[in-house]
Parts: sequence; structure tokens; C-alpha cells
Amino acid sequence: MIKISVGLFASILCSLLVPANAQSTPPGDSKAPPLLDCEVTSQRDLGAWDDAFVCEDKDMLVLRRGNTLHTLLMGGGAQPKEIVTLEALSHTRIIACIPSGERVWLLLNSTETDAFAVEVNSAKVADFKIPNLTIPGSLAPRIQSYVTVPHADAVILMIEGGDRETWPRDGNRPIYFWMSLTTGNVVRFPIGWDLDYFSMDQGVAVFGMTQEEAFKRQAISMQTGASMDSIPFGKANGYVPFNWTDTHAVKPIYMNRPKMGDQAFFRGLAVKGRALFIDLDLDETFYLSQAMETDGFVGFRLRREGGSGGEPSPLWIVKAENPTRAERVAASVTDFAVLKAGNGVISTTGHGAKKASSEAFFRAYHDKSMWNVLDGVARLPELERDLAEKNFVQDQTTVRLVKGFGDQSPIVLCLFEHFRGDMRSLVLPREEKTVKRELWRRAVVVTSKGERCMTGLLREGRVPDILWLHNSGILITGFTEAGKTELSAFTLELPHATK
Repeated sequence: MIKISVGLFASILCSLLVPANAQSTPPGDSKAPPLLDCEVTSQRDLGAWDDAFVCEDKDMLVLRRGNTLHTLLMGGGAQPKEIVTLEALSHTRIIACIPSGERVWLLLNSTETDAFAVEVNSAKVADFKIPNLTIPGSLAPRIQSYVTVPHADAVILMIEGGDRETWPRDGNRPIYFWMSLTTGNVVRFPIGWDLDYFSMDQGVAVFGMTQEEAFKRQAISMQTGASMDSIPFGKANGYVPFNWTDTHAVKPIYMNRPKMGDQAFFRGLAVKGRALFIDLDLDETFYLSQAMETDGFVGFRLRREGGSGGEPSPLWIVKAENPTRAERVAASVTDFAVLKAGNGVISTTGHGAKKASSEAFFRAYHDKSMWNVLDGVARLPELERDLAEKNFVQDQTTVRLVKGFGDQSPIVLCLFEHFRGDMRSLVLPREEKTVKRELWRRAVVVTSKGERCMTGLLREGRVPDILWLHNSGILITGFTEAGKTELSAFTLELPHATK
């Protein structure tokens, strides 16, 4: 039997996924700009918290200590500010931060009460109560997923769990709620309804209703939460599916084809209430793995039917104003960040002696050039090839992209980790030579304009449980132990051109 390495198999899979007429730029075809220092100009201990959450669309964090919420604005020297005190907050976990104009809603799960939402500026509470359910009973109900539709100022929530004896649906199947982000009003949909899909602009949600005699569907207006007399579209024209694991802003649009049943075919992307139709000439079934929009540019990866979202795949980018045909950027991509003006940072796999390592590249949109983020950086010396290819030797580099949040020009932190070592538990005398265990780590910040700077942070010790990067250069780190999270803030001096 012929053996194929994981990295080689991934590369073959990606080449099959790409249309024959697609074009791409070879990785690292340009020289990287000078590597600057990201000097740490200040460091602050932010204390211990019971919960901490980043509001990615705002310039702030939300923190909880006991029954009190605080906000931390991302200004220089800002300190946590108390905003809301409610007894019900004591046993909660924040799962989402949803801004809507001047309002900021938090979705919270509780171990002692129904799930609920709090608006941080007014302290208004919206409850998601389920009739006749024992609270907390054997288990408190929890928000398992949600779909936010900002242009309709509404969110739909999927709630599951709850006390086993009094849960109103067989098999612990979920119950759905609609909430207005303007008023906080809540509509609980009839028990037995299941969210199926949305219209392409997500203005209408379609539920399936299981009844004794037939399966029926019901359309709901996302602006009001009220039922509609009919479903104003069909799946053959295009729809946005409901996926309980996907809470991201950019959604896929699929369509059904005549005489092919419910098989879904990729048609485009739903972005801020707009349907972007994208022609990739794909005859097979593909599903969205990852997508993000920045500054009018949308990047996305697709996966084959049956494949996992984490497997490497080609990356495309489109202009929202002209999405008729996407531009293929690179193959074997595992993660990416779209920055300003269509520029971006891309993580690709298939590197190194075993084709299992990852590298990060900056890609400029205007001239399609790419350069390696670690260009010119001293790394661990390469192993002899025959030794590096041994099964018992691990020699792999991984890349983690930490995308910046906030209103300023986007940046991304690339955290590289290279682990090398002999993985045998016992090596007898006079056997072939061993490989010393080493861990090499570097953190490089890349700006939207293609500047790069390295910080001395994160090189040693345990990687923080929390890594949040504000686009101003404030890096928030957090270590969690015994239910408490210790937070610190580091201010990095970024290149002047980003300011």
C-alpha cells in the first residue's frame, strides 16, 4: 500500500478543489519590509475577574465580578468602570456581545436561572423563559446558538438543555426566541418549531413545524418577530441555512438545483443584508468554512462535503461592490485575516520536511504580491533531512492569527510556535542520534499597510488562555485558574504609519 503524508494529501485535496482557470500568486514572491520593534510602552495589571468578554465591534471589554458588570474602554490608561449590578448576574457566563446603535446587549447563560440578555447602558433585562420548566432543576437551560441580523435590529436564539423531567420537547430538542435589539422585546416561538433557513438578505426566517399529519413551514419577519402569511421566496433561488455552530457575521448562500432534491450548492455570501452572488464554476457540493468582511472586501474558504472546517483549502477574496467573480489568493490556507484595502495575512500549511508546518504571509491586494512574515527572522537551525523525516522526530511550526478589534485600522498578531523533539520514550545506547527538545516562539504584529514589528512578549512560558488585540496596539492577556481570570494589558508601540 502506498502511504501519503497528511500534508501531501492536503495539498492534493486543495489542488482538486481549485477551478482549472483560477490564478494564484506563489507564496513569498516578494521581499518583506524591515522588521521593526514593537516596544512595550506600558503594562497594567487589570485584576481578577469571574468573567471577561471582548466586544469585537466596540472599543471595549465587558468584565464581571460577582453580581456587577464593568466595562473597560481601550484608551490609554483606562480602568474598569462599574455599569450594572444585578443579583442574577452572579452565576452567569457571557456568550455574546451585540451592539445596536448606542445599545450594547450581552447574552448570558446562568447556572441558576433562565438564560437572559442585559443592555449594558440602561440595565434593561430581557428574559428567555420557558413555561413549566423547573429552574434550575437537573440543569439550567442555556443559549446554544444565536443568529444576529443587525440590519433588522434583531437576534434569534436557540435554547437547549434544561431540566430533563420538565423540558417541553422530546429528546431535549431546542426552543427558539426572537428579540428586538431596539426595545428588548422577546417573542417565544411555539414549542415544536425548528429554525430551518433565512432569506438571502436574512430579513425573513423560515421555521419547520412538525404536526401530526404533515410537516409545514412558517415564515417570520426578522424586523417584528411576527408570522407572515406566506414564504416570499424558495430555496431554488437562494437561501441562508441555519447552522447552530456558526455565529459569524458573514453567512453562506446556497441554492437547490432542479431535479437534485435538497442538495445544496454554493451560490454566494450574505453580508450586512446584501446578497453577493459569486460564480466559482463548482459542480460539486461545497460548504463555507470561514469568511470575514473588512473595508468592503470579503475573504472566504470552502470545504468539500464531508470535510471539516479546519482542513486546509483555497482562499478567495471578492470586492463587495463587484462580487461577480472571486479572485483566488492561495491554496492550503488554514486561517486568514482581511485587513484594510483588501490586504490580508494568510496562514498556509504544507511546509517543512514533513509538509506539516505552517507559515504566515502578508498579501497586498493592489499588486498581488506576497511576503513571508518571518522573512529575515532567525529560527531554529534546520535538521538534517534524513533525521527530520524520521517518524519519531517531531519538528513542526504552527501559526495562530489573533485579529485586532475596534474602530481603528485593522492589525493582526501572528503567534509562531516551533516545537522540535525526539518523541521516543526510551533510546538505547549507541542507537542513532537523538533530537534535543526545543520550543521556539515569536509574536509579530502586521498592519494593514504591510508594516511588521516583533514584540518580545509571549516567547517563554505558558501561552495565555486569553489573547485579545485591540487595533490601537493594546494586547490583553488572561490566565484562568479556579474560576478566576487574571487580566493584563500591554501597550505596544506600533509603526507610526498606522496611527
